[in-house]
Amino acid sequence: MNTPMRAVVFVDVPGSTPRRVIAATLAHAHERPDFEVCGFVTANPQMIRRPRERTADWARQLLVAATGGARELSPPFDLGVLGRRTRLPVLLAENGVNDPDFIADLHRRLRPTVLLSIFSVQFFKDALLESFEQAVNFHDGPLPRYGGLGATTQAVYHGESSTGCTFHRITSGIDEGPVLVRTAVPIDETVTVTSVSRAQAIAAARAIPEVIDKIVANDPGQPQSGEGSYFSKADYRELSEVPEPSALSTAELQRRLRAFGALTITIDGKNESVDAIGPADDASPFAFNSADARLRATRIAGLPARLLHWRRQLSRTRPQGRRR
Repeated sequence: MNTPMRAVVFVDVPGSTPRRVIAATLAHAHERPDFEVCGFVTANPQMIRRPRERTADWARQLLVAATGGARELSPPFDLGVLGRRTRLPVLLAENGVNDPDFIADLHRRLRPTVLLSIFSVQFFKDALLESFEQAVNFHDGPLPRYGGLGATTQAVYHGESSTGCTFHRITSGIDEGPVLVRTAVPIDETVTVTSVSRAQAIAAARAIPEVIDKIVANDPGQPQSGEGSYFSKADYRELSEVPEPSALSTAELQRRLRAFGALTITIDGKNESVDAIGPADDASPFAFNSADARLRATRIAGLPARLLHWRRQLSRTRPQGRRR
């Protein structure tokens, strides 16, 4: 019997999409003798959290749902928990995944042959890539049309009628390698980035069997073709951060909220993570001017803005105890 390919999953971003895609990968690998997952790698210490932090995350989700916010409750994505549940090792690349000592330790401990990147934000240098027989990346957008960061949000913002994800081979260029598998999901003018991302995650999970088939067959993939674009962190911040809301129309602010889920809007000199906006009068808390209206933040960081307002008012009036 041939030795199965041993894939190590690189992941740096917590969230429902990587959790769903990784779960599908583990489930399908369990069903076949020629491919297995041998461990996980992250360069993000926040992917391995303490029980108190996970409990706080659950509590916050419940509070958001109870006050009319997001209704989809999901377990906090924690690699430490996943590693214990699956009995697979989790390696933290404290000095980055391209550190020579880390690469040597990774191969000594796990003996992987396949690098599978699922929402890793690291740039993979040649020394790391050459240490594997194959390297494959999951990208949350159609390539080459939407390369770089925030592909889903950019597609929604730019009014595309559909988007999708791309599994492609990793080369020295960012998001430039040959394509193994594509998926597609529709976008209509009523949906938000949250529902589009959920549909993408489901489609990506369903594509995993085909992806693994092509890895096992060492399929070279198809070269990318068509018009390409690349969105950087600066491009993302330019749209998601609003230091001067008075420079934008209400329609433009709503368009960005639909695409990004939340915007960092400067209100009274403070940056607030705003999820929703509505009309305001002069007495409204968290009020600000757009280019064409007086508005207010109605939800901040997932919670009703009035709760945050009351908390701040209480903290201002509460007497300060003496220090001991």
